[in-house]
Amino acid sequence: MSGHARVDELGGGGTHLVLWLYRLVFDKESMASCVRLNSADDWLHVVPGVSMIGPFFLLT
Repeated sequence: MSGHARVDELGGGGTHLVLWLYRLVFDKESMASCVRLNSADDWLHVVPGVSMIGPFFLLT
């Protein structure tokens, strides 16, 4: 895996996991929750996050 592809995988996967963690921490009805997603979207961020970060560590 090239250097640029590794950075893309890590950055994209990290973004998905940060969104997932953000939605777990903040109450969905509070003013701090500026990302309006439903519960299914919260958990669906885990799948691409792990599937993008996984190859980064496996192929390093």
